[in-house]
Amino acid sequence: LYNDDFNCYEFIENSVNDFLNFSKMPIKDPKPKENCLNVPISYDIETSSFIDKNRPINDQRVVIPYSWQIGIYNHCLIGRYIEDINQFMTALKNYLDDHKIKFCKIYIHNLAFEFFHTWRVFENLDKEFLSVDNRTPIEFTLYKKSIRFNDSYQLSNLSLAKTAKGFKRQILKQKPIDYTIIRLPETSL
Repeated sequence: LYNDDFNCYEFIENSVNDFLNFSKMPIKDPKPKENCLNVPISYDIETSSFIDKNRPINDQRVVIPYSWQIGIYNHCLIGRYIEDINQFMTALKNYLDDHKIKFCKIYIHNLAFEFFHTWRVFENLDKEFLSVDNRTPIEFTLYKKSIRFNDSYQLSNLSLAKTAKGFKRQILKQKPIDYTIIRLPETSL
């Protein structure tokens, strides 16, 4: 769980090393056309939504991100304040620079949703992004395309559950989340 004392760079280094020890794959292509970090990375947010009757009639629904998660291989970092994601992204950019890696890809299932609710908080957001239409971005980047977020839903065209089944991963059954409960960053998980 992320906090102000958390060392994001160390988390990245340990996660990448764990993957490299497991996979025996090189950290980057030895003959790269473009030098990419060859490690699975994913990003997700959790949100609460509610109607604020004090707002104008066309703008009454409010959506608040109350948690973010970064997964690198089998390591997961959870943060509660969406603005804190910038410290992680800065550490990731520093890791790429230190290892002379040009870029990495981070996958988001249904990127349009996460992008809509978080793009304003990202520092170093590149102004251009790839989109299939006005409301469906499929890629956005940070730090002059060093960190590239891609939509895994657009690649698979499957729900997250069906994607996991396709990779023959065990799906842990949990109680359905009650989305009527308003959760904030201070709400216990």
